[in-house]
Amino acid sequence: MSTLCINYVQDSVIDQLHELIFEYLNIHAHTLGFPELALPILMEVRNIMLMLLLVCLTVLFFSVSSLWVARNTFCGNTEI
Repeated sequence: MSTLCINYVQDSVIDQLHELIFEYLNIHAHTLGFPELALPILMEVRNIMLMLLLVCLTVLFFSVSSLWVARNTFCGNTEI
């Protein structure tokens, strides 16, 4: 599968998930127990966002460090 197709599927899943969460919260927005119903969802979304940020930063770190190692070994400097 191509990258474009994978991105399309991921975007579709995120859109569906966003729509379902919004619908669930909208149904219970006028009840007395809304904070207790919404808090677990908000905490889980926050945890997912932090995990995705950590994954992106890890990938960025390893790509930059591999470029640094490649540049230093290419120049003849083998000390790291």
